[in-house]
Amino acid sequence: MLGSPGTYDGSVDSWLKLVHPADRAVAETVIARAQGPGDVSFEYRVLHKDGSTRWLHLKGRVGVEDGTQARLVGFMLDVTERHKAEEELQRLEQQLNQVRSELARVARVATLSTLAASITHEVSQPLSGVIANASTCLRVLDAEPPNVDAARETTRRILRDGNRAADVITRLRAMFSKRDFTLEPMDLNEAAREVVALSLGEFQRNRIVVVSELAPDLPAVTGDRIQLQQVVLNLLRNASEAMADVPERPRQLVIRTAVEGGDRVRLSVRDTGEGCRLAGWTSCSTPSSRPRPPAWASGCRSAARSSSGTMAASGPSRTTAPAPPSASRFPSLRPKAGWRPAPEWDATAPARGDSGGEGPVPAAPALHPTTTFPGAHMSNRIVVVYFSGYGHTHKIAEAVAAGAGARLLRVNELGSLPDGGWDALAAADAIVFGSPTYIGNVAWQFKKFIDESSKVWATQGWKDKLAAGFTNSAGMNGDKGSTINALFTMSQQHGMLWVGTGMLPSNSKAAKRDDINYVAAFAGLAATTPSDATAEEVARGDLDTARLFGQRVAATLDRIRLDEAALAD
Repeated sequence: MLGSPGTYDGSVDSWLKLVHPADRAVAETVIARAQGPGDVSFEYRVLHKDGSTRWLHLKGRVGVEDGTQARLVGFMLDVTERHKAEEELQRLEQQLNQVRSELARVARVATLSTLAASITHEVSQPLSGVIANASTCLRVLDAEPPNVDAARETTRRILRDGNRAADVITRLRAMFSKRDFTLEPMDLNEAAREVVALSLGEFQRNRIVVVSELAPDLPAVTGDRIQLQQVVLNLLRNASEAMADVPERPRQLVIRTAVEGGDRVRLSVRDTGEGCRLAGWTSCSTPSSRPRPPAWASGCRSAARSSSGTMAASGPSRTTAPAPPSASRFPSLRPKAGWRPAPEWDATAPARGDSGGEGPVPAAPALHPTTTFPGAHMSNRIVVVYFSGYGHTHKIAEAVAAGAGARLLRVNELGSLPDGGWDALAAADAIVFGSPTYIGNVAWQFKKFIDESSKVWATQGWKDKLAAGFTNSAGMNGDKGSTINALFTMSQQHGMLWVGTGMLPSNSKAAKRDDINYVAAFAGLAATTPSDATAEEVARGDLDTARLFGQRVAATLDRIRLDEAALAD
């Protein structure tokens, strides 16, 4: 075993001479502790006569003879091959981890093409601002005399837009770069918001309304930020693809976080697609039940496990029928919660319906998917104030509110607001006005509301708030533009900042009634509902357009808040 037969006489000294120098101190400690009765068991290295190093496992029992001399009775087992196998296994695991990391990076890069439009928009918008502000700066400096104050302000805007573009590029580099796996405390809400922001352009092109319900009291989680963001991105992409063939119902994606069981955090993504045809995660990751290859599921699962998370999925159990919107649920990521709370913001005020008793805003998000701001009442920062005579405009108002994460405020049949209505408008950062078009103008009830707002006008209480407008009528034209103009004029009387639809029209031969912005309105949202249609028969395309319009209002408000924060810094 030692390659030196006859040189080992059984004494401690001769044995220690054979022990590897690096293990000799440990061996001496073991011998010192074994002077009394008891068991001995440890592994150590010895120097073989052929120059190699062997691993031995010593196991035995110490006995005391004549009360003076201790004797060890036991055996030595050569475990060199086992150690070699363990070292080889460790080496292979390291190689496997490197391969997994590289595959994860390649997967992230592969998603770059699907996000190209969103990324282009996110980068080109601030760069366009840089160019415009630079031109303005040169113009005011060339004036006689030079307007230094204006130049200073435009320079601040250049810095703001440049920093915004740099932030986008930094996020992209983080997501698509080759980097070492790092476990660290992180804010899961913030990580999810960054992914949603990068994907928002794709969602809008696919007519998907995104609703974020991120828990305000979410504790920090420990994990690799990029791995977790890759999981979120894969879940969002899968949800988007799952709704590609669902023309008969609205396309809505809900991303939600919540504390689960006290020490776990759940992140779930839910859509109105076909759902899982069989219960269980395995069936959800097969091509026959979800439009995504199995590698997607295993990639998500391994990324989740890397941060001590788990994956799960649920859906309609053992059925071949499509999942109803309320039951189509997606895989959830549950990383372990950390030890420090995430940044807090106040979202205690629930979104409620109007006094007309028609219920709360359906699927109103707790916050907009792009950005949140500490202390913001996300359900109250945007208010949709409107009148509806037959229920059609109410449906449009609901859809706008769902997209914006807004509170509904309905003008009643007498042209009055419910109790607290004026206070809600005063506290809002953005107000969306809505009225049906009657005889080429707003309904008289809403005109009464406009006239009563003169008290606010006198104090300029709505000055610099965001404003937007929408209308609905039976005719495709019906002079709806006159109603939008009336809402716009009112907003300008109040000194408000107007937001248009920002949507291209569906005006080609191939266009269908349920396409986005089929009515081709730009200054404000316009919908058309036949005079003999019920409120439940409002065109799906108009409702989808209304949700996207609400998202645009919320996104515009977010950008203004970011600009203000940048200037404050």
